[in-house]
Amino acid sequence: MPTAAPPDTALETISNSFATVVRSAQLPRFFDLVIDRAGVRLERSAFPVLRRIGEHDGVRLSALAAQMNVDVSTMSRQVAALERGRYIMRETDAADARASLLRLTPRGTRALERLGNARREILDEVLADWSPKDRAQFAPLLERFAADVAGFARR
Repeated sequence: MPTAAPPDTALETISNSFATVVRSAQLPRFFDLVIDRAGVRLERSAFPVLRRIGEHDGVRLSALAAQMNVDVSTMSRQVAALERGRYIMRETDAADARASLLRLTPRGTRALERLGNARREILDEVLADWSPKDRAQFAPLLERFAADVAGFARR
């Protein structure tokens, strides 16, 4: 009878730590802390939508829904709320006048900047006891890990 391979303790540590980070980052309290610091009033579900729109120079609603893995009707409701808050606007697609593109308004751009700054401030506090050397070593490893996880998820 074959024996089981010994557990990879590094992999187990990474797995557990990754789960802890994901769970913690998704806690309502964490999000509330970010929006309180930023002074931006957004629903929790609106932030990733606003951020994704900000990554594009105009994006169709259907493409945004596909990227966010939600149906168009769900995305339509989220987009409508962002439009009402004047964070985004619709413009006619120059390539196809029947369609519209979603873009950030100046208010949406400012909101994203403020939210990003607040998130970085919080991370700076989390890493306050880390030496500059530890931060410098961690940053490229985390960046590589994030890229690899994103690539795996797109398969």
